[in-house]
Amino acid sequence: MKPLLQIEHYSISFRQYQRGLWQREFTAVSDLNLKVYPGELVAVVGASGSGKSLLAHGLLGILPYNAYAKGTLRYEGKPLTRKRIQALRGREIVLIPQSASFLDPLMKVGRQIPRGSRKAEADRMRQMFRQYRLEQEVEEKYPFELSGGMTRRVLLTAARMEEPKLVIADEPTPGLHKELAVLALGHLQEMARQGAGVLLITHELEQALAVADRIVVFWDGKSIEERSAGDFKREENLTHPYTRALWRAMPRNGFQCETETEILKSEAETEILESETGKKEGYPQGSLKARELSFSYGQGSKNVLESLNLTVKSGEVVGLMAPSGFGKTTLCKILAGYEKPCQGTVLMDGMPLLPKRGYAPVQMIWQHAILALDPKMRMKESLEEGGPVSEEIIKGLGIRKEWMNRFPAELSGGELQRFCIARALGPGTRFLLADEMTAMLDLISQCQIWKFLLTEAKERGIGILAVSHDQELLEQVCTRIETL
Repeated sequence: MKPLLQIEHYSISFRQYQRGLWQREFTAVSDLNLKVYPGELVAVVGASGSGKSLLAHGLLGILPYNAYAKGTLRYEGKPLTRKRIQALRGREIVLIPQSASFLDPLMKVGRQIPRGSRKAEADRMRQMFRQYRLEQEVEEKYPFELSGGMTRRVLLTAARMEEPKLVIADEPTPGLHKELAVLALGHLQEMARQGAGVLLITHELEQALAVADRIVVFWDGKSIEERSAGDFKREENLTHPYTRALWRAMPRNGFQCETETEILKSEAETEILESETGKKEGYPQGSLKARELSFSYGQGSKNVLESLNLTVKSGEVVGLMAPSGFGKTTLCKILAGYEKPCQGTVLMDGMPLLPKRGYAPVQMIWQHAILALDPKMRMKESLEEGGPVSEEIIKGLGIRKEWMNRFPAELSGGELQRFCIARALGPGTRFLLADEMTAMLDLISQCQIWKFLLTEAKERGIGILAVSHDQELLEQVCTRIETL
């Protein structure tokens, strides 16, 4: 059988102006080789910033203006030229994008899903909405009125409407609670069984193992190992140090994290992420409280939140779980002062939390980092927008010096999220609202970031509200877990 998609010696590089007319070049994806056959689901798994999303954008011909690619792309045995991809894109070849920004913010959701004018197609779209627990009224909403998980389900619906031959799914499940994530991955698997080729790009190794035929491991812009899903049952079957570290980072295998140096040197396992958040002398004691909060988006809409009460104390890590669309992000926006509740109040240290000029004591780490950053500001400017950030925080979060002069579009979702976390850890921070903070990161990066953040929070007495669909993660890092 001939491959549906064949990638040979494929590389992606960027050119960037530094000073005046002087340019520098860096390679993000290097000498990649990969095949996807009809009826097969291949998962590309790797760290944030390893080039996974760039691969998807390169295949679809939507790389940033300052990027260029080398190598050979073949689809059904023929070269995948720019002209050919433009003809096939959105028809035979579809992308399920990672970012919610792929939806037009000025157009209602229902008009953005390709369905023609036939009633049968409209009925099919609504049937898919019901499968993903989206009500028909979602058709008449704008993207900003949807939660991150609801947006993800709309993008999945749009891709399935086309019945494509090749599906490129770039991180399709972050923001979905476990049941819906399993459903979405099941639909990708079903498309493969019906003859389509599916390329699943993800940092969620456990999810990939549940549905993929083959796993291609990405690290530092290269494919370092290719294995069948069955080979991941035992660590002894894996050869590269990063692949083994990824296996050990899975919650069921101990949730162990290793630094890049430790991986390169193939050293012994490091300590398991600790979740103790006990009190420490010297930092302000207090609390952030939601009291009888209710909220709805306009008259006639159902309440997203109804008489909600929640308390986060200084130095405490509280987990918050609920299905997608149940108001988790909305609650965070209210606690941070971005939205006003219809009823109820927010208290900090027993006093109403009022808007203040300058750096706010309650900081929110947004689920979609790309939407939280000014696309026209370099990362160094964005990082220091609220004041200087210590070298200890920059180093602890793994932020590299070469990223500082780039724009948001030149970094991966995981790299951007590290900047968002660093910005939120200013000296005036008392409480952090981590809305799916590491959902876009690979397991090893999740471990490293949470370990650093918990240590920082413990030393400074910062209270954290950790919002996630990942119960195993919350059980590792939280003092207690609440549900909506």
